[in-house]
Amino acid sequence: MSTAQLLEAIRAGKTRKALGLLVRVSADRAGAEGQSPLEVAAALGRTRVVQELLRRGADADGPAGQRPPLCCAAGAGKHEVVQLLLQGGAAVDCACGHGWTPLFSAVLGGHRQAAGVLLRHGADAGRADADGRTPLMAAVIAGDRRMVTALLEHGADAAYESPFGESALCAADRMGHVGLVRLLEQRGATLQRVDFLPLEPPGVQRLRGELGELFRLETRTFPDEELAGNRSRLLNHLMVHLGLHGIDDHWRRLDPGACLQLLEHLLTRDLVHDAPLHDAASARRLAGDLLDLVRPDEPEPYTSAGWDGERVGSWSSVGGATFEVAVVILGGPRAVILYTGQED
Repeated sequence: MSTAQLLEAIRAGKTRKALGLLVRVSADRAGAEGQSPLEVAAALGRTRVVQELLRRGADADGPAGQRPPLCCAAGAGKHEVVQLLLQGGAAVDCACGHGWTPLFSAVLGGHRQAAGVLLRHGADAGRADADGRTPLMAAVIAGDRRMVTALLEHGADAAYESPFGESALCAADRMGHVGLVRLLEQRGATLQRVDFLPLEPPGVQRLRGELGELFRLETRTFPDEELAGNRSRLLNHLMVHLGLHGIDDHWRRLDPGACLQLLEHLLTRDLVHDAPLHDAASARRLAGDLLDLVRPDEPEPYTSAGWDGERVGSWSSVGGATFEVAVVILGGPRAVILYTGQED
C-alpha cells in the first residue's frame, strides 16, 4: 500500500479506509507532492485520522521544511485538530511561509475558536511575520473587535510599530474603524500626527483642471527629518493625513521612467468605467508635468498598485477604500500625490 492511497483516502473523507491503510504505511512518509498525511488530515479537519497518526508516532510538527500541520489546521479553522496537535507536542509558535505562526493564520482566516485555543496554550500574541505585521494588525484590518480584544488580553502590544512604520492604530485609523481606534488608544497606543504643510507649486491648479474629475491631485511638504528618512513610514502617515482609507501598506518603488509609463497608463484609461480618457500625447505631457512638480530634486516615485509595464493590478479592493490606485512622487521635502477611482 502506498502513501498516495492513504492521502487519497484522507482527502476523500474515507476515514475507515485511511485508518486501515495506516497499519501498513509509515505515519510520517510524505507523498509525491511533499505533503505528509498529518498535514493533509490537519488541514481538512480529519480528527480521527489525526489522532491515529499521532498515536503511531507522527511528528506533530511535520517534516522539516514543510508547512507545519498546526498552521494548516489553524488557517482552516479546525480548532479540534489544533487542540489535538498541541496535546501531541506541536510547537505553538511554529512558523510557515512569510513567518506566519498558527495564530497569525487563524486570525487571517477569522477563526476565533482556533485562535482562542492557541492563545490558551500560550501562543505569542505579538509575534510579527517577515514583514513586521502582527496578528493584532490583521485583526484590526478585518475589523474583528472580539479578536482584537482577545489578542490584547493575551499580551499583544497595542503600541507596536513595524520597521515600515505600520501599527495597529494606524491601520484602524486608515480603515475607518473608529471603535477600534478608541480601544487601542485606551490600551496605550498613540498615533503620530504629522503636520504635512500645504504646497501649491506653479501649475498645480492648471493640472487639476486638465486631469478631470476621476483624478485627485494633492501636494504637500513634510518638515520632519526623521520621518522623511523612513519612506514607507512617511507614505503611510501621509495617506492617513489625507484621509485615504484602505490603502495598501506595501509601497512599490518605481524608477522615474517606469513612473512616467504608469502615469501615462492611468491618464489614458478610466479603470473604474473602462472608458478612454486623455489621448496618448496629452497623457505623456501631463505625466511629465506631474514629475516636474518635485524637480529639480531627483524624484522618488512610489505606487500602491502592481505595475508590470503594461497593466495595473493588485490595487486596493478593501471595503471602504477611497481610491483604487495611488502614485506618490517625492522630491526633497515635496510630495505630489495622484489617486484615482473614487468610490461612493
